[in-house]
Amino acid sequence: MLFFWKPWENARTKVSPAIMKVAVVQVTEHGKSVYATAKDYGIDRKTLGSNIAVIPEQLRTFLQASPRKGRGGQRPLKSRILTSTPLKTALEIEHTLRLEKKRKISTQMKPVTNAKR
Repeated sequence: MLFFWKPWENARTKVSPAIMKVAVVQVTEHGKSVYATAKDYGIDRKTLGSNIAVIPEQLRTFLQASPRKGRGGQRPLKSRILTSTPLKTALEIEHTLRLEKKRKISTQMKPVTNAKR
């Protein structure tokens, strides 16, 4: 059997822009398949498929950013504006107590071990 090509049988029909827009919205926003939407609206499947733009987000979503890491907090008493006298004197007392505590630790006798014999 011989096959004769008949261009008038397979020609794509022209579709109004309003119908095409509704069909594209059905596919992109509502997640309906191209084949089913084309069949419902009487549009050629290839014509509808060529009018749908694929956005990279549809194929693969963006990764969620991981939470930011903290820097360990701020050291106390390093950045204070000392204008108030009662606050300043209290901080000076705390500072002197810290220094005395450090001096006591450093002046204590540490046991000496002889590694060589």
